[in-house]
Amino acid sequence: MNALFDTISAGFDNTLSLDGTTPNSLSADIDLNSNDLLNVGSILAQSFKDSAGNSISLADVNALGAIVDDIVAVNDNITAIQNAVTNAINAAASADAAAISALAASSSESAAAASAADAAVSASNAVTASLIPAAGLIPLADGTGKIANGWLPNNPTFSGEIEANGGIVLGNNDVAQFGSIGEYGDGLQIYHDGYVAWFDNQDLETKETQIKVPDGGYISLKAGNDSLITAVGNANVSLFHDNSAKLATTATGIVVNGEGTFSNGVYLGGSAAANHLDNYEEGTFAITNAGDATGTLDAGYTSHYTKVGNLVTVTIAFNPATNFTSNIVDGLPYVVNTPNLGNVFSYASNVLGDLSNTATAGVANGLYRIYFFQNQALASSFSPQASAGVYRVTFSYKTL
Repeated sequence: MNALFDTISAGFDNTLSLDGTTPNSLSADIDLNSNDLLNVGSILAQSFKDSAGNSISLADVNALGAIVDDIVAVNDNITAIQNAVTNAINAAASADAAAISALAASSSESAAAASAADAAVSASNAVTASLIPAAGLIPLADGTGKIANGWLPNNPTFSGEIEANGGIVLGNNDVAQFGSIGEYGDGLQIYHDGYVAWFDNQDLETKETQIKVPDGGYISLKAGNDSLITAVGNANVSLFHDNSAKLATTATGIVVNGEGTFSNGVYLGGSAAANHLDNYEEGTFAITNAGDATGTLDAGYTSHYTKVGNLVTVTIAFNPATNFTSNIVDGLPYVVNTPNLGNVFSYASNVLGDLSNTATAGVANGLYRIYFFQNQALASSFSPQASAGVYRVTFSYKTL
């Protein structure tokens, strides 16, 4: 029994006193088993340690308390902000609800319009699909000219008229064909190759192209506003240069306004060789002394010639400055050509300037010379003299 009481007494001695009487102290650590100390008034401690056994100063504990207080204040601010945001969201939600109601009303109308638009697009797609021909087909139009449901093959043949009130557009090298295609050609083709417009008659049989207007009608070919060719039925045809008529037909022939150049001559009064005029020329020339030992000529006297075909007509004028010893002067513009006649002489009166003598002037075949003879006496030569004045004579001769 005594032993039992001793055990109970020892148990009491190892128990904390609630009223502060002895025993009221711990001789070992107390383990709260992760529980808290509640309603602590103040703590008197020799030191504080963390779970790792590191000492924590009272200053650190105070600082930690300040941090905790700041965290609590921040938490309060966050709570206030959350409340304000919640209120704003609720207000916006109310406004959005009203707007959504209005939008829903208009959406009903939009849906109806969208349905109509979808129907129109479907119809358009259907029309577009109907306008896309299969290979080798072209669309078929109804009686009003509108595209109808149906297609024609390429290269169709029409027995009636075709109207194209809006015009017909063909691309470069697309040919408008008139006439049949066969062994005699491809008829008439009209097209543009991108650079040149072509009016091309492919008829290999008749090879004939006619542009026809009513009797008395008028055809005009122009470049811009400038006339190139005009043709009037039962009247004239005119050719133009720079919009000015240069050659026009008449009832009796042609009229040339300006000069005409005929590189191979013209036929006058017929088409035989005798009617062929291949040259006309006018000019001047000077008489020389043909190597005379003493005779000289004054300068300033000019002789003239006119050549029509092979006939040369000369008008000679010269003035001897000194007496000649021979009867020959030189300088004809064309060589004399009288192979079957020998020397040809031309009688000319009043050859001398003083009118006191008559003389004969002659030419010789193959030469450019003039011979003078006294008073038609071919055996008596006449040498030009300085005292006689100006010598003048006109005659014609044949050249090559």
